[in-house]
Amino acid sequence: EFCLVPQALVTASMLNDCAQLFSSHYGVWGSNGIKPGHQASVSASRLKQDYLFDGQCYVTIAKLNNEIVGHAFFRHFPFQQKRACWISQLVVHKDHRHRGIARQLCAMARTIRGSIAWGLASSHPYAVRALEGASNR
Repeated sequence: EFCLVPQALVTASMLNDCAQLFSSHYGVWGSNGIKPGHQASVSASRLKQDYLFDGQCYVTIAKLNNEIVGHAFFRHFPFQQKRACWISQLVVHKDHRHRGIARQLCAMARTIRGSIAWGLASSHPYAVRALEGASNR
């Protein structure tokens, strides 16, 4: 089950679940990162502050058996008299990867407000492929 949630409707419970998923399944800091070798993590309050800061922010959520197994936070903004979409915090539970979940999360983000351009705050090859698949590239 996939859902798209505008910033105003995101609950504290959703944020806590998303923070837990990110902190358990996003990945490990690289050798040049802030905490080399440590699991990347984020708090619910940081997700809200940094990624749901106004009415142009959303989160797409993938659920399986009422458990969040993937999410993507994103924001729409003006671009060349139309709209663009910037996707961040894309993560899928390790046990549910390679099933098209990230691609579907990205596809949902780009369907609202008639966006003509999309970006991704990640250089991870699987995240890039998910956005490519969602944008038919």
